[in-house]
Amino acid sequence: MPAISAAEDTRQLVTVGVVSDVRPIPDADAIEVITVRGWHVVTRIGEFHPGDKCLYFEIDSMLPMSDSRFTFLAERGTREVDGRTYHRLKTARLRGVYSQGLVMPLSDFAEIDETGNIAECLGVIKYELPLSLQGGSIAGPFPVDLGRKTDSERIQNLVDAWDTIKSFGPWVATEKIDGTSCSVFSDTEGILHVCGRNYEISEGDNLYWNAVRANQVDKMLHPGEGVQFEIYGNGVQRNPLAVSGVRIAVFGFTRDQMYVPRDQWPTELLAHAVPVYTGLDLPDSVEESIEQVERLDSLINPNKQAEGIVWHQVDAKVIPELDYRNTFKVLSNRYLLKHEQ
Repeated sequence: MPAISAAEDTRQLVTVGVVSDVRPIPDADAIEVITVRGWHVVTRIGEFHPGDKCLYFEIDSMLPMSDSRFTFLAERGTREVDGRTYHRLKTARLRGVYSQGLVMPLSDFAEIDETGNIAECLGVIKYELPLSLQGGSIAGPFPVDLGRKTDSERIQNLVDAWDTIKSFGPWVATEKIDGTSCSVFSDTEGILHVCGRNYEISEGDNLYWNAVRANQVDKMLHPGEGVQFEIYGNGVQRNPLAVSGVRIAVFGFTRDQMYVPRDQWPTELLAHAVPVYTGLDLPDSVEESIEQVERLDSLINPNKQAEGIVWHQVDAKVIPELDYRNTFKVLSNRYLLKHEQ
């Protein structure tokens, strides 16, 4: 089984990119759409040309209004975080074209080091949903010595590595469920550590521990094992799949910090496994992969649209181009436009 890398878990919210394409928008005389990697962003006509270097700010970036370069976004909405004012970048649709993120000329940011953490340099932070503790409290930071945080790279950032990623097949498609992630690790002494996305959660009457106990996850793990799942249902993220109760969908299992292929999971975990889209093949291109999920029905509630797909390498091989993970995700732009809060 492939070992999990100790690579740093840091989503690159702001990156240096190159404009690869500029296309007109039908019936639009002031705006056009440009492409940076796999991201499409609506900009003013003539602002960028193919080959231009730029800064790309990914959706869910929180841009500080204390920086005058970002204040033009204030009229689109702001929010307070720790006493500071930010604008959150979200998916938009203009003249029928999806626009995700923000592109600005690299020349406007002379102070950045292209090889460093650009987001940190500019004071850009990631939008995080409020922690759904429901009566609980934070016990401490995420225990990275026991496992990695739940995160998969978005396909739009994988254009340059796409041929390499495809060569690591076969791949299997699972439903991306819009809930809150939970990681549970049993350390070498058999002590259980229950975590949200970024923190370990104190034992008690709260969403995470209640989900662990209700589904007997605490009884499934041996020392050195870990399981990661999505909690969804009533009271979680507005329950977009409209299911009754609170449920879990397992998408990862580790043993001694090594990913275990799904067909080798314990039977009791497979009973809670995230559903698989049988018959779906990995498309030939990034664009085709995004189109594939645009109107995909949920397997949990076929009357609702799925948030997207998480592709899993069948043998749980870790891939350098995926930050030494074995998954990547494709989210529906249509779903994001409807559900981003």
